Amino acid sequence: MAKELTLIVEIVTVLGAATTGGYLVSRLGQPVLLGYLLGGILIGPAGLQWITLEGDIEVLSKIGVALLLFALGVEFSLKDLLRMRSIALGGGSLQILLTILLGGGLAYLTGWAETIPTAIFLGAVLSLSSTAVVLKSLIERNEVQTNHGQSCWQF
Repeated sequence: MAKELTLIVEIVTVLGAATTGGYLVSRLGQPVLLGYLLGGILIGPAGLQWITLEGDIEVLSKIGVALLLFALGVEFSLKDLLRMRSIALGGGSLQILLTILLGGGLAYLTGWAETIPTAIFLGAVLSLSSTAVVLKSLIERNEVQTNHGQSCWQF
């Protein structure tokens, strides 16, 4: 099978796994994002190994992450951010610092990161992705405009 056809089949497989996983966890009352992750794990290299063009799929996943972050950025206004600047700057900075320290520390202690700079980098990636996941969950549950949503999404 030609590489282009293989790529199309694998994209459809990834989208199908994400859709199925999202639907199943949604029916269980869990965030859809969890289903996307579980679907990807199931068909990826750590699971059934249905994906052979990992590099191409990785490029597409990066585009997906960029689109997710764009969609999340559309959800808040500069006026709201300025109104909550003390929470956003203070609490957000604290959350990022603690996530870098805890995530990086765990990565270093478990051997995922061989050097401290690598561990710090992994902690920083974790801190940014956790923010996107929390905000996506708040949007999904229509809780962005609640009191806890207003304080959480600023982080």
